[in-house]
Amino acid sequence: MSDQRARADKGRFATPSDKPAGNFVGSRFTSRRQFSFAVASLILFSDVQAHDFHVSICDIKFNPHSGNTEIVHSYPMHDIDSAFWLMYGRRMDTALAVDEALLHAYFDKTFVIETAIKSRLKIRWVGVNSDADTLTVYQELPGIRLGPALTLQNTVLMEHFPTQTNNVNVRMDRAAGTTIANGTTTITPTTTTLTFDRKNTVQRLS
Repeated sequence: MSDQRARADKGRFATPSDKPAGNFVGSRFTSRRQFSFAVASLILFSDVQAHDFHVSICDIKFNPHSGNTEIVHSYPMHDIDSAFWLMYGRRMDTALAVDEALLHAYFDKTFVIETAIKSRLKIRWVGVNSDADTLTVYQELPGIRLGPALTLQNTVLMEHFPTQTNNVNVRMDRAAGTTIANGTTTITPTTTTLTFDRKNTVQRLS
């Protein structure tokens, strides 16, 4: 009788050596892979929270030699890695065609230029490169020169970082006046800086 009770007690109060190996009893992590993923996420996003200053720069200007408007985005590589991890569960590798395709699709949704009648301009993807600190994205508008009345939408990374700020510098060539002597028009390049955040995701060129 005492032996039966001892065996019953042992079944109710198992010692650590009696528990199945490789399983965290009472935890939601049921595999080493899930646990590793959770630890990596914790480390990555504790670093992200350590700096709450998320800023990007975009330069847009017309290239008279190609006849295209060039668009160059610069983002901290750490922020891109963090966002990529949130969306796809891993860091980005710019050497992989599939990762560039994912980034391309993401920018198509979050960086948009429209005309006054809400017609969306087709932005061509040129490519991407990166180093340890910065990710640079290259786009262009073939055969288009930017002008007033165009609307820009820039929400890149804003769904991941509440304080994300995207600064866009738009250089436009404006006619400043006419020189009567030779009939030519003086073109003055001007740069307009638009600042996008969660409260200002859409802005119009003027």
